[in-house]
Amino acid sequence: MSLGRLREAVPFYKRLKTMYINAEDWSNASHSDLNLVFLHTYLGTLKPSADAAASAVDLARRAKNKDDEILSVAIQAWALHLKGETETASELFSHAEKLEQQDDSSISHLTRNAGVRYANHLWRTGKTDYARMVADANLRYCDRNHWGFLVSRCHCILGDLDADAGQHASAHEHYDTALKITRSISYRPALIEALLARGRWTAKYMKDATSAFNDLNEALGYAVEGGYRIYEADIRVALAWAHLTPIPIPSPSLPSASLLGPSAVDAVDRGREQARVEAERALQMSEEMGYYWGKVDAEEVLNVIRGT
Repeated sequence: MSLGRLREAVPFYKRLKTMYINAEDWSNASHSDLNLVFLHTYLGTLKPSADAAASAVDLARRAKNKDDEILSVAIQAWALHLKGETETASELFSHAEKLEQQDDSSISHLTRNAGVRYANHLWRTGKTDYARMVADANLRYCDRNHWGFLVSRCHCILGDLDADAGQHASAHEHYDTALKITRSISYRPALIEALLARGRWTAKYMKDATSAFNDLNEALGYAVEGGYRIYEADIRVALAWAHLTPIPIPSPSLPSASLLGPSAVDAVDRGREQARVEAERALQMSEEMGYYWGKVDAEEVLNVIRGT
């Protein structure tokens, strides 16, 4: 799974869960379900992902393991977030955070992978101030524990928050740090996420198509090869933004770049058409998967293309 060979991992996790249930090892059975949640999420099979998340919660409670319950409730929230059930997701994330605070009074915010997902959910649902607090707290927490892939994800979220706030120098620093970390570890999802985050920012905000294509095409190769369909949809949305900023083509008939020559006009038209193709493909994929945020992001680009 970490190497991007997703489809090969499915039967192993299912067999492992069966073994744990037969042994009445409810805690490890819950963890097997959590691995299935992530696996199905990457593959874009979101209904089985949500089903595995609900099962993980039930098994964690059967094990009477508070830490397992905290993690499984938060990951159930993440599975629902991806499907667009944002109110229920918010309630579950908040519940998981309260459970962790009750279990450890030194904890201010939901931590670990659960906390990183919570920060992402808060960002996407417009609660940016609290998202930053959760992301900052997790950056410190995960860095102390040397969890590189989670540190990288924290930097990606902080970069996204800074980008939306117009703080682009800080956003750039966060994205570069995330990518540096992920290139030093063997965890393919984190590498795809870092390339996607920086490429999307470069395309959508900085209007640097060349740099964006470098990151996004690398990420797309990993996503298609590994079967990460949910990332593929996100990457294609970002590619659509990149195509809306075509690489300038100088026209010898014009003395300056104040006007577009015929070649540049053609490039703009081709870019808009390719952007439409990528966005519509991302929209179709997202509709097939039931991926709410993929549909939201694809429609945003399509509305720009339509001029609405």
